[in-house]
Amino acid sequence: MNTLETEHLPINKDQWLSDTEKFKNGTPSNYIIFKVLPGKGATHWECLYKERNSIILEFNTPVLEGKRDALHNDATTKMYPNILSVFQGVEEIDVIKYLKSEISPKKILCTPHAYIEKVKPAIEKSGFNLYEDFFMLIDECDKLTTDSDFRTDITLPIDDFFNFNTKAMISATAMNPSDPRFSLNGFKILKIQPSYDYKKKITLINTNNVIYALVKKLLELKDNKVFIFLNSTDLIHEIINVLGIHDHSKVHCAENSVVKLRKMSYRKSSTTLGEFAQYNFFTSRFFSAVDIKIDDKPDVILVSHIYRASFTMLDPYTDSVQIEGRLRNGISSITHISNFNSKIESKNEMDARKAIADKIQGYRDVKQARDKALLEPDREVTVFDQLLENSDYSKYIKYNGETNYFMLDNFILDEKIKGYYLGKDELEEAYIKTEYFIPIRDDQDFLYTDNEIFSEQRQLSKKELNKKIATGLYNAECSRRNGLISFDFDNNPYDLRRQHPEFSKIYDTLGFQKIEALGFEDSKLKAEYKKVKEKQALKNTEFLAEITSLYVIGDRPLKSDFLKKTEELYKKYNIQKKPKASDISEYYDAYESTTSTQDSKLKIWVITGIKEI
Repeated sequence: MNTLETEHLPINKDQWLSDTEKFKNGTPSNYIIFKVLPGKGATHWECLYKERNSIILEFNTPVLEGKRDALHNDATTKMYPNILSVFQGVEEIDVIKYLKSEISPKKILCTPHAYIEKVKPAIEKSGFNLYEDFFMLIDECDKLTTDSDFRTDITLPIDDFFNFNTKAMISATAMNPSDPRFSLNGFKILKIQPSYDYKKKITLINTNNVIYALVKKLLELKDNKVFIFLNSTDLIHEIINVLGIHDHSKVHCAENSVVKLRKMSYRKSSTTLGEFAQYNFFTSRFFSAVDIKIDDKPDVILVSHIYRASFTMLDPYTDSVQIEGRLRNGISSITHISNFNSKIESKNEMDARKAIADKIQGYRDVKQARDKALLEPDREVTVFDQLLENSDYSKYIKYNGETNYFMLDNFILDEKIKGYYLGKDELEEAYIKTEYFIPIRDDQDFLYTDNEIFSEQRQLSKKELNKKIATGLYNAECSRRNGLISFDFDNNPYDLRRQHPEFSKIYDTLGFQKIEALGFEDSKLKAEYKKVKEKQALKNTEFLAEITSLYVIGDRPLKSDFLKKTEELYKKYNIQKKPKASDISEYYDAYESTTSTQDSKLKIWVITGIKEI
């Protein structure tokens, strides 16, 4: 870990960073700036500072869209009329046109990928000296660590970053990176020191059933707008279904999640902000840097569900601080609802560093052996290649063989975050140590727990599981209150139906008493379900109308003709039954007879009446 010199910059409540001596000439170079508080105007100032060209790296497209479209209070004048936001849809040729325009200074905002693929080559083709003519600012720089494990291109500009004559990183939740190049380049930490009490109260609902606790909280909030931050599209969709709030909710997420939700028949989702509903869900795409502008002061709820999706674990030091700072007009309250798992495997920083160092060295040893084998005539290296290709630790080594320190820092951070969810005390302590929050604990336990839901299928026999599901569904009372949500907190089957859809169909068809009478035996239940569904299908009015219109009184159809037509109708109406000749008695009054042909006698039915069904 770098030991960088730290400077402190005091700031008053109504003071912007641009008002300070340190920032009067733009963002100071060779600093990692710990803003501490979101919304202090750092990126805003660099966009407007007129004495230099700037490249500002942003990690989320909504931030770039927001800066591009931002208006002054008059709602007609662009706040940043001279910037160019580069992301999908803006090409290299557009950057070149901007660079050759009369606009001065040049202010280019872009994603890391856009910087490598479009901005850098455009600047090099336009007569500028990239490293001398531009200042580079990496905004929300903690993302280099927090997102590097699932966004492999996020650290691509880092090697370039150190080549700029003037450069800086900034974030309200900045981290001290372990990459030694910061020390070698004389970087310092500049920590903004607010001179006023800025700490926010946060309620920690520690629970053994996340969705029950969420529903209870929403009932308490009544008609107020609620912003729910939850990094799981599946869980968001489930919550909307459980609460029955399709008409009162909206999901703000990435494009792939929008597509996923549409496949689930939920269409109130968007990649952009605006037109907020009563219940608004946000995935990680909107956790940081994106300003959410709304006249109301909504209640904010953070949700972590350890058993269902480990990636919903939120880091109090980064995620929670950033989320609280997204609502520029303020909030009414902030709550973090979470469950815990004392069996999570988590390493302390020392053990995490040793584990990763050992793995990296093992990877390098294999690579060294492979390189040596290549020098030997006819030496087979396939085994070495397979070992390297299948190693999880190849991601910690860059293409040039050097350590990817941001991936290493990500591993250590993930281990640390897992430790917060071992228990209630650990999470509360983490919030206290952020020095940003004042946690207020609210422990809520329910009879039906997340751990039960998660583990029941693996631990119970099929008969026991059937009994548990049936009993849970039977005892459930879930109804509407005031047109929205009402809940029986100890007997709600929200997860049973989602996790056991086939059994839920059996339950809905047979009912609890019949299932109990059959002893919860799986084979008996399935057989009875099939029988009942066949009877139901055979009573389909359209089917009955068709089959009873095949013949009229006096018709003498061949038995084989009846079987053929009945089979076609069974297939048409999805009746899982093989037709028999005697089935005709279900629909017609008929008796058997024969008819003679030149070669043989054929069996027929003589239709004497049509039954009313």
